[in-house]
Amino acid sequence: MCGQWIRAIRVRDEVLIIGFENMAAKEEFDNNKEYFLRKMRAYYSDNLVYLKSIGLLFRQVKSVCDWKLPRDEKQWLNQYEEKAKGTFENRFKNPELRAIFEDIREAIKKRGKDER
Repeated sequence: MCGQWIRAIRVRDEVLIIGFENMAAKEEFDNNKEYFLRKMRAYYSDNLVYLKSIGLLFRQVKSVCDWKLPRDEKQWLNQYEEKAKGTFENRFKNPELRAIFEDIREAIKKRGKDER
């Protein structure tokens, strides 16, 4: 799964919400959810102190695909209070997970340039 299909990620009420831009990407995530959860648990156990310090704690993961939202990406993104800038620290040691998050970073940065 590539980060290019993720529209938004946010934590609200201890739920990590991943918003996908199309249903196929959401279904791919849902079908492989246990794999991603195993990887996330391993990362969390290794980095719990850091994640607590930045307030990134959640107990559940939920995927959504809001196909009723406007197709215009700027309108879609403006519905969220925060906008990602791709300036996160990628601390994954696993090359596969590291590559996934680097794809996410590039997709975020590309979208940021397109908005200007």
